[in-house]
Formats: sequence, C-alpha cells, structure tokens
Amino acid sequence: MNADKQLKEILHMAVNNALSRMKILRSPSNRRCVFKEYKEWLGET
Repeated sequence: MNADKQLKEILHMAVNNALSRMKILRSPSNRRCVFKEYKEWLGET
C-alpha cells in the first residue's frame, strides 16, 4: 500500500470516529469540544 493511500485511510477512520463520538453526545458543548479536539489534531488548515 502506498503512503498516500494509507494516509487517506487513516484520515477517513479519524473523521468517522469523530463523527461517531459526536453523534452519541447530547450536549452541543460536548460536541464542540470533540470537534475542537480533532481540529487541533488535524491542524488548523
């Protein structure tokens, strides 16, 4: 597997995980917290 495809798969899994976590949470502030956590992890750009 080439590095580009592997990176895309990892990013896809990370985004899916973030969305799954956000769907479970009821509080908008908790969802926002998860969003900010992943935003930091993925970078600002």
